[in-house]
Amino acid sequence: MGVCAAWAEEAPSGTAHEPASAQRLEVCAILPLSGPYEGIGRRALRTLASVLEGGDIVIRPLDSQELGPATQVARARDAGCSLAIGGLGDRESMAMAEAAEAAAMPLLDLGAEPDDRPSRHVIWVRTPRADLVAAIARHALGDAGRRLGHVLVPDTAFGRRVAAHFRKAFEAGGGRVATERAVPIGEDPARIAALFAAVRSEALQGRPCEGEVLFLGFGIEWTLRLVPRLEFEGVPARRGEGGCLPLLLVGTSLWNDPLRVSRLGDDLDGARFADVALPEGERDVLDAEVRDAAFLARALMLRQRSVPTEGGTAGEPTQESLVRRSEGLAFRGATGDLVVRGGRVIGRVVRVFEVRHGEIRPSCEGACEERPP
Repeated sequence: MGVCAAWAEEAPSGTAHEPASAQRLEVCAILPLSGPYEGIGRRALRTLASVLEGGDIVIRPLDSQELGPATQVARARDAGCSLAIGGLGDRESMAMAEAAEAAAMPLLDLGAEPDDRPSRHVIWVRTPRADLVAAIARHALGDAGRRLGHVLVPDTAFGRRVAAHFRKAFEAGGGRVATERAVPIGEDPARIAALFAAVRSEALQGRPCEGEVLFLGFGIEWTLRLVPRLEFEGVPARRGEGGCLPLLLVGTSLWNDPLRVSRLGDDLDGARFADVALPEGERDVLDAEVRDAAFLARALMLRQRSVPTEGGTAGEPTQESLVRRSEGLAFRGATGDLVVRGGRVIGRVVRVFEVRHGEIRPSCEGACEERPP
């Protein structure tokens, strides 16, 4: 991800100043504060603090790596935190969501693979990865005119998920996935390219010319190792064959890394991906969505204080009522005007981007933006 912008303190639009006598409230931030993802966790903690801390809100950090996310959710509940925020990794976020539901602990979950089961206590804050992958699949079909798909991903939980997301959206739009392979991490790129070239050739045998798209579920650096090998094996990454459209390379939001892309030159020219479109001044999607969680936390607490409870009076946020009364709550976040619907935060714009001469630019061959439902 890119370097984070300096964050300015702001309050959600349309909210009144809180009374000075209000009771101090605790928000438990359950994040990886040790281990291999410590850097990401501590950056998220600083982001939350930049919005929440001060006045009547204090953050209690809990290390999700220390005793496990489920145990830390129980600790957050027992400590009397008004709500918890956390769950950056896919497995961690799902474990936290299940623990929060079981413990009736309000949770703003930062995972990108939300659970489709209804919940009374969990709000999924970030844009689902499935929405981003579906956007690039629809772009490949519609704006780019590719009807035949190929999928090449790492043999990991992440790789299998994004492959399923792409296949589902591509086939729902009338495309056909001709080949799909998940390859072991650490496999020789030359061997992978040769294998893909062979299965692609077999899939195309005897078929009329069709526009092709290759979905790669790898990060930038591994993609760069693979693409030259594909071209060596005769897979046309940037040129057409026999009047056909050139094979289009598409990937995931892992490619939204301006610093690394700036060092590539023309190596990935024409490759595309979809990600959240950020307002002016925001530079990093993850940081912006974490700020969204902080703005939502503040908006939830303000709403609870101003809306009468069943007893007829407004009150302090409680673990039992905070998320339950969130449906329809509109607030101003770092990524724009957002609303809580069905246990998710919606309203962000998703845009298709293209790599050109070492820069990431919007790709607008047609409707390059959409708002997922």
